[in-house]
Amino acid sequence: MNLNLSQYRINEVEKMLHCRDPKYGFLIYKCSECSATKTVPLACKSRICLQCGKKHADQWADELVGRLFAVPHRHMVFTMPEELRAVFEADQSLFKILMDAVSNTMQQMLKDKHGAVPGLFVCFILRVKVEFESSRACFTH
Repeated sequence: MNLNLSQYRINEVEKMLHCRDPKYGFLIYKCSECSATKTVPLACKSRICLQCGKKHADQWADELVGRLFAVPHRHMVFTMPEELRAVFEADQSLFKILMDAVSNTMQQMLKDKHGAVPGLFVCFILRVKVEFESSRACFTH
């Protein structure tokens, strides 16, 4: 397990863990007519929080929808088998050849199968090292 977490990440997780916990802050609202009070615990506003992060994601999606054209679109993902990755890393000029071939193939497929011509076709390489850690979970009721 990688324990070299940045202070920013540690702070975000700590904020999320204490989200809406009145021990970490709250506001008290008082009605000016009947003097009734309502205590509201403070939200963490962290993007990784399951409650607060959803608000950020919804706002981002709403803003994005407002900037998109009202046309049908498709998102296609091409993945490379793990066994080939070392070959392409050793000779990175192969990436251009591969991406050109993927682009040409997808454009031809769209034309032949759907009579469609893409207005925009973007190929990019995403290099991500993913580490999986096995874990066990016990559930009781």
